[in-house]
Amino acid sequence: MVAFGWLTTSLTDQEAVLALSVLDSVLMDTDASLLKLPMLESKLCIHADAYMDLEMSEIPYIIVCKGCDKKNAEKLEKTLRDALKDVIKKGIPHHLIESALHQLELSRTEISGDHAPFGLTLFMKSALAKQHGCKPEDALKIHSLFEEINKKIKDPAYLPGFIQKFFLDNSHFVRLIITPDPQLGAEEKKEEENHLERIKASLSEKEIFEILKQTKELERYQKETEKQSTDCLPKVDLTDVPVLVRTFPLKQKDFVFHHECFTNHVLYADLIFDMPELSKEELSYLQLFNIVASEVGCGKRKYGENLEYIHAYTGGIGIASSLHIQADDPTKMKPCISIRGKALDRNAEKLFSLIKETATSCRFDEKKRVQELISQLNNALQTRLTKNALRYAIQLSLSGFSTGSYISNLWHGIEFYNFIEELNKDLSKKMPDILSKLTALKEKVLCLESPHLVLCADKEIYHELQSKNYYDILELPAKKSTPWKGDLSLPEMTKESKIIASPVAYNCEAFKAPCYIHPHSPALLIATHLLENKLLHRAIREQGGAYGAGANYNMTIGAFYLHSYRDPHITKTFSTFHEAIQFIAKGNFDGKDIEESKLEVIQQLDQPVPPGARAITGYAQWREGKTKEIRQNYRDRLLAVTVKDVTSAVEKELLPKIENGTMVTFAGKALIDKENITW
Repeated sequence: MVAFGWLTTSLTDQEAVLALSVLDSVLMDTDASLLKLPMLESKLCIHADAYMDLEMSEIPYIIVCKGCDKKNAEKLEKTLRDALKDVIKKGIPHHLIESALHQLELSRTEISGDHAPFGLTLFMKSALAKQHGCKPEDALKIHSLFEEINKKIKDPAYLPGFIQKFFLDNSHFVRLIITPDPQLGAEEKKEEENHLERIKASLSEKEIFEILKQTKELERYQKETEKQSTDCLPKVDLTDVPVLVRTFPLKQKDFVFHHECFTNHVLYADLIFDMPELSKEELSYLQLFNIVASEVGCGKRKYGENLEYIHAYTGGIGIASSLHIQADDPTKMKPCISIRGKALDRNAEKLFSLIKETATSCRFDEKKRVQELISQLNNALQTRLTKNALRYAIQLSLSGFSTGSYISNLWHGIEFYNFIEELNKDLSKKMPDILSKLTALKEKVLCLESPHLVLCADKEIYHELQSKNYYDILELPAKKSTPWKGDLSLPEMTKESKIIASPVAYNCEAFKAPCYIHPHSPALLIATHLLENKLLHRAIREQGGAYGAGANYNMTIGAFYLHSYRDPHITKTFSTFHEAIQFIAKGNFDGKDIEESKLEVIQQLDQPVPPGARAITGYAQWREGKTKEIRQNYRDRLLAVTVKDVTSAVEKELLPKIENGTMVTFAGKALIDKENITW
């Protein structure tokens, strides 16, 4: 990787910050942007991204290029600077500035804050501005700032002047080259061992005795503090928990589903097709299709024109596949493919047109572009292998449990990593076959009969769309298909170890468990927090030295699993997993522990859902058969769980299986050899 960084403007200069944000969008937002395109076309890097930190008193602007050769760093910097000079020389087309301003307006207008209250997000923005000496209200301004910069950008030299100032003439610049070293882990370990030996050799017997004494005192102190009463602290209790389940009601008319809520003038739309019967190879290609289909040309527009068009009028178009496993039976699914987009309400017609065109005419005839996207994807997956190792371990451990978990591993697990890595070998030779398969898949999975349109908007926007017949988005050339059956053979999983470039391990052990509607389901969900709080955190993190450990219960597919990450142990950790289950099965907890666990579970169930996700959340519940009555019944049972319920559920559902769990570890070769892992 090669990174270029500049220290730019003070956070107190909000006009300059906004101008820099506009430049960032113009230069780097898409693969067709003014700076990113020449950098990618130079072939000196496979991937390039920009990053601004708007929480620092002086804003850093950073460009990170991946898939580079370190000997080409100088050439890459020259390419970057030449491209910036070229932008100044030619000027910035006004439609690109308008597009960038549109993106900024949408991002600042949208009520986001997934998993956190939006009001808290706004507070943090304004508090941060005040901390750095700005007026707090300046961080929340939208329209007044945009009016001011709209006047300034009429001068064609305004934004190019910032390029000259912030990038070309800026001496606060750094270039970093980051190279992989296969021996780094071993060298660091040896260096640490030598360092410890030097320290030990310098200690007297009295000093060694004192260290051992302090260690014992620390252990004693930690055990004492575990028993300290926290009743004097302010806290939430179960009387504060809402009794009724949260719901996002959908109004349905024919094939249109609408959730009405305030979205601050942003429209969210999903066009959803039932998934047809697909083979294993087609399922692997489907995930690739989802990633690249909105990044290629569409209709008469080549990929660059299409990316600019999407950028100018929407907040993005994306394609995704969902399995929608049924609440009453994890072996049954109602899978679908959705094309999703969002836009300011004034651009509703453009949004619907783009979604419809994506469904009918996305193009796979630009060989160079698709090849570039696959190379970028392969590079990104390789770069994030260690970061994603825990997720891969979990997906792999669950892959033999059900068709749903098997497909999830094909789409999001190590199977997809291997699939892309294999495709990328001799990629240019394989391109005709890849393009042919992507094109065939498009014909098979899009424009199927009677798609659903799911909308999230306020009443006025919805009535306007209704009066326009949703801009004819549902009038598609319907294609017959073979209904989904999902007859796939599942792998037999017991134990699996994968070698990665890491000195530590990412461990997971999974067990089959009851599904959502089973009487033991709420108690098993409570058990996950008891396992973490009563034993796993202390034994694996505090005493074992891992970064973390936990337990999860996936009631949708019927699986219970325990995991650890950045863990210096493998065998010991799996033994601890078993001890933890035995510990809970014996009832080594009380009513207070149950109450705390219930609060943690409710906190997760009641996480804030931003307006843009409410319609699709309600639709997913409808598609999966999770009616309001079923969900309310689950919540009632959850709040009524007792100590006896948990011990009974763990004793019956987990304890008999601890010798037959599916164990998976992703770890470095040195650690696997040290622990004598032969599976």
